[in-house]
Amino acid sequence: IGSLLFTPTVTVLFTIGGALDKRDKSNPGLDEEASEGVLQLIGNIALGVALNPVIIMTLVGLAVKALPLPIFEDADDGAPIEFVHPISDWLKLVTSPFAMCA
Repeated sequence: IGSLLFTPTVTVLFTIGGALDKRDKSNPGLDEEASEGVLQLIGNIALGVALNPVIIMTLVGLAVKALPLPIFEDADDGAPIEFVHPISDWLKLVTSPFAMCA
């Protein structure tokens, strides 16, 4: 739940704060409406959120879990769904050091 809700929410809030801070620093003497239009600000925030790797990978992860892709083995006995043999071996090899670092 934390990876699905908390991390993207905080990422969006940081993007909004960064866009507002950038607007204030670029034109400190002008009021908000004169320095940048609201639609341009919303566009900058939307672009920042859409291009953020955290948001992209969250959406990719949800899509992989939701779509029946052929890279998963079909487990009828109630076992967890796993990647097929060569992919699972490669993922285990690449990610095994992370358990030691944690």
